[in-house]
Amino acid sequence: HPRGRNPRRLSRQTSRTLAQRGRRTGKTRKRQTRRLERGILADLVPLAQLPYNTVMNTQTSDDSLDLADIMRLLPHRYPFLMIERVENIVDSKSAVGIKNVSINEPFFQGHFPGHPVFPGVLIVEAIAQTAGAVTAYRANIPGAMTYMVGIDKARFRRPVLPGHRLCLHVEKIGMRRDIWRFSGEAKVDGVLVAEAECSAFLASTTDD
Repeated sequence: HPRGRNPRRLSRQTSRTLAQRGRRTGKTRKRQTRRLERGILADLVPLAQLPYNTVMNTQTSDDSLDLADIMRLLPHRYPFLMIERVENIVDSKSAVGIKNVSINEPFFQGHFPGHPVFPGVLIVEAIAQTAGAVTAYRANIPGAMTYMVGIDKARFRRPVLPGHRLCLHVEKIGMRRDIWRFSGEAKVDGVLVAEAECSAFLASTTDD
């Protein structure tokens, strides 16, 4: 040890110095952490300012329509609104409508008692509504009136029953003046149950 220095005193001084350095280092780290947290918070967008679909982590995009969208586009209402969703929209060329068939449908009381079968004419109607919703969506005509003017090549392959999920594949095959023509295939679990070609006239509800 150097002359005149008490080793115990040196030890105490060293301990105090190390403690002070430790405290300063801890304070520095806390300040750095607070700065980092403030920077991160400044970059975050408040939840209330986020779009609803972002907050709910849903993926509603231009290639699908939910029930609210369909009701803005078509004038049909319960019990004659036959589709609940439209997916896989490709321009005005094709799309897939969705109908979940429930035993609570009012027509099952008479079609048929004890053996409920989804009416074939309503499958064709669902195909036409899918085509009408896609056309109104792409033409930007909310509440459009769809007047069916023709049905061709209608075929009913298998019965559609309560509990089935009806997928309505529609594809535009032509347009002449204001008449749109679509082919449609109705499928359950990928199996074709019905098909038809529909021609319809689309008009705005504000037309005279």
